[in-house]
Amino acid sequence: MKFLIITVDTEEDWFDKQHNRITAITGLDFLQEVCAKYDMIPTYLINYVMATHDDAIAVIKNYLDEGQCEVGHHLHIWNTPPFENRNSYGVDEKWIGGLQSEIPDDLFYKKMAALHEAIEKNYGIRPTSHRAGKWAIDNRTLQWLAKNNYLVDSSVCPYLSWTHAKGINDYIKTDTYYAPNAPYYPDAKDLTKKAIINENPINILEVPVTGIGGDVLSKINVKGIDRLRLTLNKLGYPGVKNMSFRPSDTELPFGVFQKVAHCIFQSDISFINFMFHSNELTLGTSPYSMTKDRFETLRKNITFVLKTAKEYGVKGITLSQVPALYN
Repeated sequence: MKFLIITVDTEEDWFDKQHNRITAITGLDFLQEVCAKYDMIPTYLINYVMATHDDAIAVIKNYLDEGQCEVGHHLHIWNTPPFENRNSYGVDEKWIGGLQSEIPDDLFYKKMAALHEAIEKNYGIRPTSHRAGKWAIDNRTLQWLAKNNYLVDSSVCPYLSWTHAKGINDYIKTDTYYAPNAPYYPDAKDLTKKAIINENPINILEVPVTGIGGDVLSKINVKGIDRLRLTLNKLGYPGVKNMSFRPSDTELPFGVFQKVAHCIFQSDISFINFMFHSNELTLGTSPYSMTKDRFETLRKNITFVLKTAKEYGVKGITLSQVPALYN
């Protein structure tokens, strides 16, 4: 049996981190309609803005109460209290764009707890799934999740490395390139490796975003190689770069995206984790949906994946349902 997990980083508009605007919340209605049509269910990994803003709660909690989604935990350190330099919109100017892996322990624990408690208070549930903001996963985060009875983390991206990504003072240290492309219990010394049974596991299931190994061009470290591949794609070349299973690469010709999706559903991957951001679902609120063409292509890609999953007999599940099916 194959399963599709739709994981959505649910947050403020991409270009408005200083003001916490959430105009993109309306895009969730589109996603819920498509999910209902093809018997799928999304997991909304929400940050503090979406956990506390009345407009966000009104939309998401309605779907949650109807059993049409899961709500999980997604930390953005710049808009989660406590703050060190708060502006009038509830944003910590000191940490805009920062990483949860780079803040001091005391601040980290307080911010993780603040988001957890806000979800409990405003959504009436205890979250059991998590994704690190900006992919800044580390051992400290996994240990906190396990201690607080979370079931699942989904912050690992096989075939990709985010170690080039910088926060305020530091870079992401965890290189997930060679991590398993399937759920696993991480080793306490190296979260990118599957723990040997009874030998130092962290009691949290890692459900990575499904990775796609790239073509031979992916091994060539030359400036402009991705642009060359896109040109070849338009001429019918089916190869892709190393990537996560996302609808967001809207420059990729639709025919190539279709082939990628079919390959994934035909593969031996049992738990397929399809990821995107909530602000991609609305025109103009994300770099992936800035133009009408990119916006329409992104929605087309999402619809195709869900429709194709149903045709393959893939069952839609939430992120926190994975452990029971994996074990």
